[in-house]
Amino acid sequence: MRNLLQNKFERILQKKAILVLALIIMPLMIVLAIFFSGHSSIKEQIGYLGTDITNLPKCDQYTVVPISEMPKLSQMAEGMYAAVVSKDNHNKYTVTTLKSDTDSAAIETLFTTGQLPSNYKGDDAKRKERGTGTNILGFITMLIIIQGVALTTMYPEDRNLRTLRRIMSSSANIYSYLFAQIIFTFISLYLPTYVAIILAKRCFGAELGYSIDLLAVLLLIITLFATAFAIFISTVLDRNINLVTSGVTIITCVLSGCFLSISSDNVILMTICNALPQKVYMDIVHGVEFGGHFSDYGGELFYLFALSMLFYTITISVVATKTSKGAY
Repeated sequence: MRNLLQNKFERILQKKAILVLALIIMPLMIVLAIFFSGHSSIKEQIGYLGTDITNLPKCDQYTVVPISEMPKLSQMAEGMYAAVVSKDNHNKYTVTTLKSDTDSAAIETLFTTGQLPSNYKGDDAKRKERGTGTNILGFITMLIIIQGVALTTMYPEDRNLRTLRRIMSSSANIYSYLFAQIIFTFISLYLPTYVAIILAKRCFGAELGYSIDLLAVLLLIITLFATAFAIFISTVLDRNINLVTSGVTIITCVLSGCFLSISSDNVILMTICNALPQKVYMDIVHGVEFGGHFSDYGGELFYLFALSMLFYTITISVVATKTSKGAY
């Protein structure tokens, strides 16, 4: 076991791309996420395309600015303008936006009545309501899951190059190999991420939303899950592992509300979203940030643990089957 684990760390030193990603790019992205999540964001802008600019509406969630021409779609996609509003000869307002129909209707109401609907919350308001810590861990969740699969690259490599067969012919077996891979992946995920968070706190005085000790526990939970998922996906897929994982992770993280709270009247969609492990984790971190205790989320913690164990069980079953057939 010790030799297998040592071999993992020695081999990863030769993979410069993964080292740069794991030790430089990922921690830097985490520090930036923490920094920007802990600072107040500038209000989103609404561009008004018209000549009557003396009485433009004002509100707490948007800044309305006059513009002389319709901005490019790319500018709106980059967030330069949340929406563009124009008025025709019949005093009817037209809203052009990449936001939802709810946002479009609220912005039209703002120009028609002079104020937003009382129950409306824009993206910035939703982020502030979620809490700094929840926003930070939401972004970190996506990074850790994607990075976890990247760190298991030596596992499918050993299978494809038949190195695994030679390892199993020695005193080691496939299960000790998998256990060494799990430990290696967990350590390589947890330590750089936690160190990046500590540096952001100590060097920049970043607001984390949690104490250092509490954040260490919350980070432990998602790292354990990410490690289980990484081993599972690297076992059941033979090729395009990183590509498939990145796509699945981004989609499920968006649906789970890792970046912004998701709500819909579609019962089926919300049932799927609520079943996603990232959504369950976000419920925990949001509740804990606003004074909850881990004991209040026993069901959620059990769900994540059970799902992780399921991933490990499937992994062992697949490996045992393929080993018996001589595939490894």
